[in-house]
Amino acid sequence: MPAAIPCSPRVPPALLSPLRYMALLLVLLVGLAGLAAGCAAPNGRSGADLTPGQDTLPQAATARLDGVLLAWRDLPAPPGEETARPLLLLTGFAMTGEGWDRQFLRGLNAGRRVVVMENRGMGAAAGLPPGAPVDLPTMARDAARLLEHLGIAKADVLGWSMGGGVALELALARPERVAALALYAPPLSGAAVKPVLDRMFAMSPQELKAALFPQDWAAAHPEVWAELPRPAPLPEGMAVRQYAALCAWPGVAERLPDLRVPALFLAGEADWVCPAEDVRVQAQAAHGARLELVPQGGHWMMHQEPRTLARLVDDFLNAQP
Repeated sequence: MPAAIPCSPRVPPALLSPLRYMALLLVLLVGLAGLAAGCAAPNGRSGADLTPGQDTLPQAATARLDGVLLAWRDLPAPPGEETARPLLLLTGFAMTGEGWDRQFLRGLNAGRRVVVMENRGMGAAAGLPPGAPVDLPTMARDAARLLEHLGIAKADVLGWSMGGGVALELALARPERVAALALYAPPLSGAAVKPVLDRMFAMSPQELKAALFPQDWAAAHPEVWAELPRPAPLPEGMAVRQYAALCAWPGVAERLPDLRVPALFLAGEADWVCPAEDVRVQAQAAHGARLELVPQGGHWMMHQEPRTLARLVDDFLNAQP
């Protein structure tokens, strides 16, 4: 296991500028180019068969649980799949539920109910009091509260990036609530991911856009920019609070031998945010975990290979009792 490196939750100056941060987020989700007509290619990325109306998520529902407003989008199970175990989705750093790839969501939703949860203070759950804690174990408790509120005794859980850390915290603290885990590019620790976030916030919009996907893949799939979900506004200050929370998170690598929930770790071989080697370290530490590497997959690989990822998750979850 790599030695821990000191991690100060000092926020980089670039992140303190809401206008700059929103500009970076827009680049992240929409891109600077490719929104013009004619950029979509019929033989582009796998799953590039979006049709009008399919990319709209259900309106968010909200509930105040233990004094904190939580929000989620409920995608009901299709006919004939009502008895399948529900799947809870936990979102990554500085993202709302709008950031999930729609083709990926449809693939997951084809065989089960999917609940897309917002992290506290994000999306329709905006308005978190300044003194309310924002840390990964607290977000895991929010997830457990939401499952209880929805009457879901046990769910499968998929976490992306920071959401993967939240999913691991949930499974370690409340294993009776989690049937199986799918961990998509989970960070090893805050110390490991902090230099990457600082590098990201120091990039110009053009540099960040160029780094979103592997260069060769992006050149071959120009339609990806038009198909990215449109961003939702971020509540003021939440990116800063999540940054500090993620930076201070020690990770769970030392506790992973105690994980007793079946786990699938998904890593992109070209992921520079949560590198495949960091994901491999976690998969090797977790008893009986499965590791799947996606060639040319970056941190945003659900926008590259939505069908492939949905199939890997679906096959794994369907194999669990």
